[in-house]
Amino acid sequence: MAVAKATEGIGWVDPKFKQNYQGIRDAGLIRGAYHFARVSSREGIAEAGFRRDAEDEADWYLEVTGADRRRTLPPILDIEWDKRARGVKPPMLIAWCLAWLERVEKRTQRVPIVYTGRNYWRWKLAQTNAFHRYTLWLAQYKKNTQGDGPKTPISGWPWKFWQYSSKEKVQGVETLCDVNCFAGSSRDLEKFVAESPYQQKAALDGYHHADPIFWDKLVCWTVESFSDRPA
Repeated sequence: MAVAKATEGIGWVDPKFKQNYQGIRDAGLIRGAYHFARVSSREGIAEAGFRRDAEDEADWYLEVTGADRRRTLPPILDIEWDKRARGVKPPMLIAWCLAWLERVEKRTQRVPIVYTGRNYWRWKLAQTNAFHRYTLWLAQYKKNTQGDGPKTPISGWPWKFWQYSSKEKVQGVETLCDVNCFAGSSRDLEKFVAESPYQQKAALDGYHHADPIFWDKLVCWTVESFSDRPA
C-alpha cells in the first residue's frame, strides 16, 4: 500500500501527484490520496462561509483524484498544525472538518479516513468525539514499550492506520518516506478496501468537545512543518 499527497486548500495539486498515483497502481499496490486541510482564520467569516470553504476544498480534492477507486483507500483528510488556522477555535474547526467529510462521503459513498495526531486532537480539536465514526489514521512517532503500537493512542477512537516514522528508506523511492502500519493482516486490508464503499456507519446526532480553553494559544507552532504557499 502507498499513499500520495493530492491536494492542499483550493487550486493546489502536488506537482508529482499524477505521476505518484499512477506509479502506485502500476506497481500493483493499493493506493490512497490525501487532502491537506487549509482552514483560514478570516475575521468576521460566518459559519456558513466556513462550511462553503470546506465543501470547496472537498470538491477540489475529488476533482483531482477522479472517480476511479479500484483498490483505492477511502478519501483521506489530513488535519494537522498549520499557522494559517491560528485563531480558529475548536467548535469552528470541528464544523469545518465535518463539512469536508460529509461532502466527500455524500459524493463518493465512502466513509472517509481522518489523519491526525493526538496532540492536535487534544488541543486544536479539544478532545472531541465528533470524528469517532471515521477511520483514524494516527500520526505518532513514539512507540509503546513493546514497540508494536503508539505510546499514547486516542481514548475511544481506535486507530486503523498508524504512521510511526517519517524518515524511513523505502525500496524504489529516492527520498525518505513516512511509513505506516495497518491494524490487521494483508487480507484484512484488502477486505477493508473492497468493502469501504459500502460501510454503513450511523451519523452522529451530536458531539462534544472540551472547554474552549483547549485551543491554539497553548500550542508550540514549531513542532510541525507546513507549506509556505499562499492560503
